[in-house]
Amino acid sequence: MSGPGDALDVGVVASAPGKLILTGEYAVLDGAPALVIAVDRRVTARLAASGEATGASPFLTAVAEELARRGLAHAATAARRVLVDSTALYEGATKLGLGSSAAVTVAATALALAASAARGGAGLDRAQVLAIAAAAHAAAQGAKGARGSGADIAAATLGGVLEFVVAERGEGAAPRVTRRAWPTGVRLIPFFTGTAADTVTLVAAVTAARARDRVAVDAALAAVTTASRTACAACAAPPALAATALLGALALAAHATDRLAAAHRAHRWSPGVSPPHGPPWQPSGAPPRPRAPAPATSASPCSRSPQMYPKPPGRSSKPGVSPCPCDSTRPAWT
Repeated sequence: MSGPGDALDVGVVASAPGKLILTGEYAVLDGAPALVIAVDRRVTARLAASGEATGASPFLTAVAEELARRGLAHAATAARRVLVDSTALYEGATKLGLGSSAAVTVAATALALAASAARGGAGLDRAQVLAIAAAAHAAAQGAKGARGSGADIAAATLGGVLEFVVAERGEGAAPRVTRRAWPTGVRLIPFFTGTAADTVTLVAAVTAARARDRVAVDAALAAVTTASRTACAACAAPPALAATALLGALALAAHATDRLAAAHRAHRWSPGVSPPHGPPWQPSGAPPRPRAPAPATSASPCSRSPQMYPKPPGRSSKPGVSPCPCDSTRPAWT
């Protein structure tokens, strides 16, 4: 095993997927379940070669600090040499809302742990990766004014379809994460509004709105909670019922998110449910500002194909994301 001053295994590469939060946004911070899935766009992390410059991302810094706080000096040393490519989760310089900071944090954490052990990730403890990445991500977000739920960290670490409930208050408490199944025949069509949203800013906006009009905001969050519980239950329902139940739950979630928008008046967007004969749609995570959506790419909910990285030459970074809630979306270390 390498010591802090010894050579690290620079051949180790880590990748982690982005996410879509389908239901439970904002209410998850109050203990509501969130339904979150990993997608087939990934960040990749590697160790900088000798003399190669590294960036100063607050999330990478937080990973190194959290590893050091836990007494993992070898891994903290490795974390300070991590370089991450997150371009797959951006459109040019604009975030696509796929949890880029969480995926970066998870990939960096896994890489640091694996490289410091010089064993290429074999036997890497996902629970340890989840705990360290969640603490580091929360610290970096908290420094900006508000912390997210950690659902994006869970999706980047575990992959697939997850029901996520935040950890109880207290040192060492872990979130409750339950793996769910995606209903056969349900297709998601993600699209990008063209405008990025900032988690910290929007969480702060909802908190401020709650202080101004607690009754209206609490009622909206209660509706979000009910819809999310219904969606999570749908993904655990018998196959013959799951698809119809999930579509109904997503329609409820869209209406609930609209209620929250009206309550805090921070953002406006078109109603979350299509006309009577159309499929339901809603924002994933943070609500977007109004803008004509970019063309969507029809996506199968699960390709079951191995994830390849680095990104194959010629792959487009244009909007269009395939949700892949299967085990192949789990982070890979090679």
